[in-house]
Amino acid sequence: MKIAFVIKRLTLLMVPKQKRLRSREGYSVLVNLGWPPGIITSNMCEKAESGVMGRYVGVQSWIAYKEKWEWSERATAASGDA
Repeated sequence: MKIAFVIKRLTLLMVPKQKRLRSREGYSVLVNLGWPPGIITSNMCEKAESGVMGRYVGVQSWIAYKEKWEWSERATAASGDA
């Protein structure tokens, strides 16, 4: 059994039950868009449910996601704390 698969399963188990079905649906959407299961996070699943995730076309897709959703949110939060 691959360790990434085990980690993903454990991550899904830690999600509250109300959000779990949503995460599973978002996960399926991402896999259908070509995203590698090893890099899919619960935040990505939420974005996929909202319909804002594009097709995976290589590492550039992952970097674009990080720049748009995660790195910018952290920068915004950090500037608000200052």
